[in-house]
Amino acid sequence: MRRMNLLKTPAVAFFLLCMFMTGCINDDLSECGVSLHYLYTRNVDGVDKFTPEVKKVNLYIFDSDGVFLDEYQADERQLHGSNNTVKLNLPPGKYNLVTWGNLYADYELPVFEKGKTMMTEAVLSLRRTANTVTSQPGHLFFGSLSEVEIMPGLWKNQVIAMDMMKDTKKIRITAKGLSREELAAKGFSCRITSVNGDYKFDNSVGSSDTLLYIPASSVDEQGRMISDFVIMRDLNDASTRSRLIFTYHNPHGGPDVEIKNVSLTELLLSLSKTKDLDIEDYFEIELTLDFTSAGATITIKGWGVIDTVYPLG
Repeated sequence: MRRMNLLKTPAVAFFLLCMFMTGCINDDLSECGVSLHYLYTRNVDGVDKFTPEVKKVNLYIFDSDGVFLDEYQADERQLHGSNNTVKLNLPPGKYNLVTWGNLYADYELPVFEKGKTMMTEAVLSLRRTANTVTSQPGHLFFGSLSEVEIMPGLWKNQVIAMDMMKDTKKIRITAKGLSREELAAKGFSCRITSVNGDYKFDNSVGSSDTLLYIPASSVDEQGRMISDFVIMRDLNDASTRSRLIFTYHNPHGGPDVEIKNVSLTELLLSLSKTKDLDIEDYFEIELTLDFTSAGATITIKGWGVIDTVYPLG
């Protein structure tokens, strides 16, 4: 009886090729390897918005003990051409998978060493100068799966879903009640501070550094001051200690006056439709300003009145 050379059998040769490749992106769900399918449904609409929102993924693979094994990257062309699916070629076993989406120059990671770097040691950081953020970082996404088991079986096609979460928030603060000239004379501004610049690979806060966010500011045709922020996650439990700070810059050369310092987390939750800051990613905050020689009154739409006794004349 003639022996069959398995290495020359097309199906087996194709399987072995898949097993020994370090990683690939395919246009369909073929019969080799494991498919990791990306979604982004954790938004206010509850529908998958991965394709319009995420342009790139960096996938980090750790073994069951949390030891770094490998990294795969896929850009927009590869992702969207493969139905947002990454083909993994991993032997049977258990793995921890962590993905960062849109990991561009606004963010930085340490150097990973295969077989050495531990998942518990890895931290992603928002780039900043002296803990001050003066630009608006691109939107970042996070996803993870723990103890994922790759099942044995020569032809078993295993599809694993990973639902991403947006790790950034856009906040627009619109202040009205004063003219352009009055805004310039009063020197009113707002800032955000938060302990949210570093994240571990379970998406928990990774340091205690307090960041100062400086907005992109402008005055529109109606004389309203617009302050646009992009900040990192604000957690529902207020553990990021996020604050919204209103400041008066004395036009006569005196010291700046902190008009009010309020909890940003409390404010956002009060304005939230879902009451879940992990889902909502855009907030509009409307202020009405009333400056007098006796002080200032700030009314936040939907929240109430904030006043001060500081003389601002």
